[in-house]
Amino acid sequence: MEKKYGVIHMKHKGYGKLVCAVLLGISLVLLTGCYSLLADWEMQTATSAPASTDAPPAPPVVEEPEVDVPVQRVFEVGARGPASGLVFYDKGEYSDGWRYLEAAPERWSGSPYDPKAQWGAFPFTMNGAQLGTGFGTGLENSEHITIYNRHIQANREIYDQLPEGERVFSSLHDGTVAAEVCLDAVINGFDDWYLPSRDELVLIRNNLYKNDLGSFQADLYWSSSKENDRSGTKVNFWIGAVGGSYSDTSYYIRPVRKF
Repeated sequence: MEKKYGVIHMKHKGYGKLVCAVLLGISLVLLTGCYSLLADWEMQTATSAPASTDAPPAPPVVEEPEVDVPVQRVFEVGARGPASGLVFYDKGEYSDGWRYLEAAPERWSGSPYDPKAQWGAFPFTMNGAQLGTGFGTGLENSEHITIYNRHIQANREIYDQLPEGERVFSSLHDGTVAAEVCLDAVINGFDDWYLPSRDELVLIRNNLYKNDLGSFQADLYWSSSKENDRSGTKVNFWIGAVGGSYSDTSYYIRPVRKF
């Protein structure tokens, strides 16, 4: 019996080794498969979402609205200005709202000849206002002269009772005022005209009249400047002389404007 039990024991021992070998083999196969699956999953994960090497998108460009900048036209001396007058002065740049001066065109009053008018009242107290002679001062001069004369006209009965030497209107005064005629002018749709100052009038004579432009008369023209309390300043276009003359004398006038 012991011999049989030994045989049986040996047989069971051989089967045990075999089972262990089979189980070990199965374990190795399972472990190898799991490792392969894990490696494949990691590879897929790594390749399915590759790191982007592209630069981030640029922010949208906001375009500034286009602004139309008006092109300022350049006018040569002697050329026609916006009011169809003749440009006689260019100060080189825009300041105080203007750069050029233009004289009213020929026939501005409806006649081939410039009209005549008296300078205005005297003595020229002007209520303390001073009249200039330089470029660009003619407009303010004309306004002072006109305001002063309108005041005198409105109170003429009172002023006419003054002694002869103190009266602001001589017996020869015809009621015209050169500066007022120019301020009231509307030429080719423009109403910003005035009687030129002394220097402006001299330049009209030199740049236009002497170049046979503008159909000016070879005669005396009033400026809006004054010589003294009884005399306005005139310019002789024929010879170029500048001087004073009593304000109740009628001379030619030509309005001008700034632009």
